[in-house]
Amino acid sequence: MKWFLIFLSIASGIIGCGQGIENIFISDKLTVIVQELEKETEINIKCSIVLADKLPDINDITGEIGYSFGSVNLILLKDTKINDPDFSNAQKKALIMHEIGHCQFGLDHNNDAETNGRPISIMHQGISNYVYTDTSWEENRDYWLQDIYKINEMKD
Repeated sequence: MKWFLIFLSIASGIIGCGQGIENIFISDKLTVIVQELEKETEINIKCSIVLADKLPDINDITGEIGYSFGSVNLILLKDTKINDPDFSNAQKKALIMHEIGHCQFGLDHNNDAETNGRPISIMHQGISNYVYTDTSWEENRDYWLQDIYKINEMKD
């Protein structure tokens, strides 16, 4: 936990605090995916996204592959998962948008699903398990992002 508090202190100094941060940091390995997401969704991403070797234990909850800290606009993603060749770009996009839902838009998990098991929101806790290919992401993206789109429109 100590390493994590030190990291947060440094990160806070680099990226600042509060909403509307213009100077954000995106790990090099994710730059292209984040740019694609901004173009696809027309949402200006305002959270720094950093890869980490391991994720912190906070309040007895361990993020399996991602963790968001909205108070400092910071998202940590598990480096080993992002670098896993079996974790597709579509899954990375779903994971990033899920964490942006927490970090930038303050959304909680929504594990509601249709009768066939299809999540109704990007905020489903296991959303990246439902996205396998770019086609499945493209076909479901706008449906899954309805909550984020509504909030984003209200902020504009």
